[in-house]
Amino acid sequence: MKNIPVLFAGLILLFLLSDCNKKTPSEPIVPITVSTIGYSNLTPTSVDINGVITGLDTVIARGVCWATHSGVNVANNITSDGTGIGNFTSSISGLSPATDYYIRTYAQTSQGTFYGDEIDITTKIAIPLVTTNNMTAVFTYGGSATGTVTDSGGGFVFFTGFCWSTTQNPTVSDNLFQFPGPQYQSPYKSPINFGGIVSGLSPNTTYYLKALAINKGGPGTNNGGTGYGNQITFTTNS
Repeated sequence: MKNIPVLFAGLILLFLLSDCNKKTPSEPIVPITVSTIGYSNLTPTSVDINGVITGLDTVIARGVCWATHSGVNVANNITSDGTGIGNFTSSISGLSPATDYYIRTYAQTSQGTFYGDEIDITTKIAIPLVTTNNMTAVFTYGGSATGTVTDSGGGFVFFTGFCWSTTQNPTVSDNLFQFPGPQYQSPYKSPINFGGIVSGLSPNTTYYLKALAINKGGPGTNNGGTGYGNQITFTTNS
């Protein structure tokens, strides 16, 4: 019975030694916070996205990801905008006019990929692209002109016509002819072919002419503007 205290003390010492040999728990994950602040410099084909990253973990990559559907992640389109925490701005280019996009910031650490809030934007409507075709006929007091809207810019083309002058580079501030007919008010579609007789000209006179188109967006969207075709030159008959 005298050996019981000694045995008990030995067991306690053995327990303490075994506890000291246990592995130290792994370091806890250091969280970071990624925020999508907003956007700026919106155009028909580009936009700047502002983000901020806070926390103590090491950020090895950061940027934004985007797509035309919600739930975007780094498997979609991405930008790469350096490393580290703090504020950053990411520039996205190559977008389509008048198109909805879903965008959010991201940051990658050794623990994984973290995302900011998803925002949605609509790119601006582009100015329509127009081609001025050669005159199909020229008269003493006028001529037959045609043009083509090759790209509506994502907007509703509500005006097609021609402008002309006896000096180069005519605009809507000079002589203007609108081609009549609601069939040419085609929303969001191209090509649009149009034409008409330009009249009231002077005989034996050189004129400079451009086809043009004006588009706009629907309610709450960004307006487009006036697109001019290439300039052509013709001379009326004597």
